[in-house]
Amino acid sequence: MTNRKDLEALVKQYAAAKEAHDLDATVAMYAEDGTYQSIGFGPVVKGHAELRKFFGALFTAVPDYHGEFVGASYGGDSAVVWGSWGGTLAGDFLGLGTKVGNKLDIPAAFVCTFRDGLLVKEVGYFDTAEFCAQAGIKLSVARPGLGSNFAQVYKEFWQAPDRSLTKSAITDDILANWPGPDGIGKGSVFYQKQIDRVIASMPDIKLEVIDYLAEGELTFLEFRAYGTVGGKPVEFFGIDRFKVSEDSRVYDSKVCFDPTVMQRALWLSELSSLEKSE
Repeated sequence: MTNRKDLEALVKQYAAAKEAHDLDATVAMYAEDGTYQSIGFGPVVKGHAELRKFFGALFTAVPDYHGEFVGASYGGDSAVVWGSWGGTLAGDFLGLGTKVGNKLDIPAAFVCTFRDGLLVKEVGYFDTAEFCAQAGIKLSVARPGLGSNFAQVYKEFWQAPDRSLTKSAITDDILANWPGPDGIGKGSVFYQKQIDRVIASMPDIKLEVIDYLAEGELTFLEFRAYGTVGGKPVEFFGIDRFKVSEDSRVYDSKVCFDPTVMQRALWLSELSSLEKSE
């Protein structure tokens, strides 16, 4: 057990190293097997090599990184500090697509556990959604879930619909809920019929994913669909909700959009054909 005075000194030393953007001193505060983790944001960073890469990326992306801590608590070999951290984004952070010039001011708390005067574990707690909003990125980028792989398949399929992709993306006993009559059913054959029905009405349909969130087994996708129905341009928006298994296949699907947009276009197309034949 480390006494409070020593813990306070270690925390101040560590904070000073980060405040000075001293990469060598920051990494040296960790034991060889030390770890850092931000809850809800990326994997555990373990060992000096990974820690150097992580903090190097942080100091490069946020060259004016600073922390302002307003309180601390000590006990055993651990210290908890809370306040905020921030700075100005000068580049992309960890390949997330963070926006240059955006300013960060993130409320946070950190739990630091020491052994023999070195950090063996640090866990950061902050609102991931708030970080994403300030960094100018989508939450789904920072917190991918089981449905992230499926979301990519979804994008590829609706840019160039290919029936062969459907089978590999859904389970044989998928539950399906689509708009319109007879849109609720079960099984891959039923699901494929719903897709075929849409493509038959709108052969050149393409979907653009506006945003998506994959959290655990749930994936929500917001989309814009566009194409032509009977030669007339059509555009509509919707939201799909999927439940995704561990092998990234969908076993439960709910598709939400207004089908009257296509129905009206079909009606106008048929009306136009009748007028031309008269």
